[in-house]
Amino acid sequence: MVHDHWTHQGDAGFARGFLPGIRGVIGWYERHLDATGQLGPMRWWNFMDWTCAQGVPPGAANGHSTAISLQLAYVLRLAADLERSLGSADEAQHDLALADRINAAVRLQSWDEKRSLFADTPERRQFSQQTNALAILSGAATQPRAVAERMLSDKSITQASYYFHFYVDEALHASGLADSYLGGLEPWREVLRLGLTTTLEEPEPSRSDSHAWSAHPNYHLLATVLGIRPAEPGFRSVTIAPALGELKRAAGTMPMPAGEIAVEFRRRGRTGLQGSVQLPPNVAGRFVWNGRTSPLQPGLNKVQR
Repeated sequence: MVHDHWTHQGDAGFARGFLPGIRGVIGWYERHLDATGQLGPMRWWNFMDWTCAQGVPPGAANGHSTAISLQLAYVLRLAADLERSLGSADEAQHDLALADRINAAVRLQSWDEKRSLFADTPERRQFSQQTNALAILSGAATQPRAVAERMLSDKSITQASYYFHFYVDEALHASGLADSYLGGLEPWREVLRLGLTTTLEEPEPSRSDSHAWSAHPNYHLLATVLGIRPAEPGFRSVTIAPALGELKRAAGTMPMPAGEIAVEFRRRGRTGLQGSVQLPPNVAGRFVWNGRTSPLQPGLNKVQR
């Protein structure tokens, strides 16, 4: 969350104040790594997602939960980014080296060649979207696109619920499958059919009909479909890489510290695109479409590909 805030707001002083706490949390988890290189038995409630038993992934209590180990590796990479920019180069190096060791242990112990997926534990009896999304985000997956495709197509594995789908969707974006995002919105369309104007905590019967952790389409429609993401902390520069899926047109406005970014896109044939990108003063960036990149300048930019 600190990394998210820093990325979108660019408040270095605010983020820097959390570094001691981040180091403390990482240190606690590091002390629970055992000789296998993965996390051993974990105390308390190791919540991952409601579609796991009581929300806890396999291996959490007895040790060697692939998902929790990968979650630590993912967080270590985010912490290293913060440390590199705001804290200590030595701490950043430590975090990256530790993430690499955890990922190597997971690849050795939990990768299942036959299923082409990461298993939830080294025993390789259970598989989930949660574990494989984290494998992509942490860098453990050496072929992230293939893992993402398998994670979507294999319906026998544990599926992510509303909340954790944020990380599944981020994994799709990271692996080059952002165009598949809109196809996964059926659970939210069901929310609308139920007559709700807020998002559920978990599928019906739900104990909570207003749970903000399920509202991330508000983010992904802007950041993934319209493709608006900060290229530097605080949106000092931007990357705009739309992923329209089956849409013929899309438009929207995204707030950021210097003002608003407004975009409008229309498809031209099978692979073409035209439209506009309006950036605030002093904010530049780059536009990406079909593997081609072009510069964006402050003010109005016309797009035609």
